[in-house]
Amino acid sequence: MRQIRNYVGGRFVDGVGTFADVDPPTGVAVAEVHEAGKVIVDDAVAAASAAHDGPWGRRTVHERCDLLRRSADLVDTRAGDLVRAEVADTGKPEPVPRGPRRRTGRRSAPAAESRRWPTRRTAGGGCGRRSGPAAPTPTA
Repeated sequence: MRQIRNYVGGRFVDGVGTFADVDPPTGVAVAEVHEAGKVIVDDAVAAASAAHDGPWGRRTVHERCDLLRRSADLVDTRAGDLVRAEVADTGKPEPVPRGPRRRTGRRSAPAAESRRWPTRRTAGGGCGRRSGPAAPTPTA
C-alpha cells in the first residue's frame, strides 16, 4: 500500500502512528498516512526556520520567484497524478474540463503574481523587478 510520510528537513520521516486514507465511494484503503506528532511538528518548524535563516532567506525575490515558477511547472507535469490522488482521496468525480483553465501552475502563476506581489509602483517591485535580499519576514 502507498505510504504518505512526513517530509521534514529534506527527508521523509515516519509518523507517530498511521491511519488509512480511504476512497469514500468504494471504502477501499488507497494509502497509509503517517500522523505527525508534536516532535515531528517541532522538527518541521525548526527546519523551516533554519531554511528561512539560511539559503532560502538569502535568496533575492527574483530567485525565489524563479524557484516558485519551476515548482509550478512541476505541478503542471504531474497534474493528472494530482487529480487522480484528489479523486481517490475525496471521492469527487474527475473534472471534465481539460486544457488551459485546468492547469494549476504555469497559466495561473502570472495571475497569482499580479495579485500577491507588489508592483513596481508600490512597495519595492514585484517578481523579477527587485534585486537584493527580500524584506525580513515578521515573526510573532
